[in-house]
Amino acid sequence: MTRDEHLAILAFLDRLLAAAEPEPDVEAETIVRAYFKRHPEAAYLLTRFAMGGRFALPPAPPRSWLGGLLARCPLSQRKTTLPL
Repeated sequence: MTRDEHLAILAFLDRLLAAAEPEPDVEAETIVRAYFKRHPEAAYLLTRFAMGGRFALPPAPPRSWLGGLLARCPLSQRKTTLPL
């Protein structure tokens, strides 16, 4: 990582905190904190995703539970064709 990249991450996080709501949603914050506690790498990945550009995440492969959920979803079963 270059010094400029390091500074870009710090600047992004500073802007994020400056724009934060004065009173966060307590329930949402609890969920996020619990998730980050179980998966500490998520903070880094979320920052990369939010910054976009050079730090953007590559597309993630579908997770098995998501594929199963989509397979059971009635809307995903529809075959639609658009008129040309």
